[in-house]
Amino acid sequence: MTLRVELEELLDVAGRFGTVPMLLTVDDDGRPRAAAVSVSWDGVHAMIRAGRRSLHNAGTRALVSLLWPAPAGERFALLVDGEVVTTEPDEPSEPDEPDVSDVSGGPDGTPGRETGGEAGGKAGGGVVVVRATSGILHVVTAGTARPRRRPAGTEAEK
Repeated sequence: MTLRVELEELLDVAGRFGTVPMLLTVDDDGRPRAAAVSVSWDGVHAMIRAGRRSLHNAGTRALVSLLWPAPAGERFALLVDGEVVTTEPDEPSEPDEPDVSDVSGGPDGTPGRETGGEAGGKAGGGVVVVRATSGILHVVTAGTARPRRRPAGTEAEK
């Protein structure tokens, strides 16, 4: 079951999730890639703090998604599809300076709202700016079904 989330509500819905969001991109060889990120919002634009590979993937293939896994004990995960507006690689830091990365504001310098994840990142990363195009809450089903037989080596088979 899925419930549509209006674009105007994405910021509030994402802000209620207590899980670290994942940026979903596609590598050059066509494999999907999921990476934990931090996200701040400016309207329907998400400023996503990402590592170098996710930054490259998003710069090469503009269709990406964000996934907030369902919090423990909750039924819904949040999925947001979007289109990359731009990628902004980090400036190389001086050797004596720590790498301090912060995406707490929008592209125009106004404060944004962060919705999970760590603001830091690997050297060579940066910010991916994504325009959200759709969002859904999707029911996740826990593996409650019991296996037909016990795995080998369990007490029942000894």
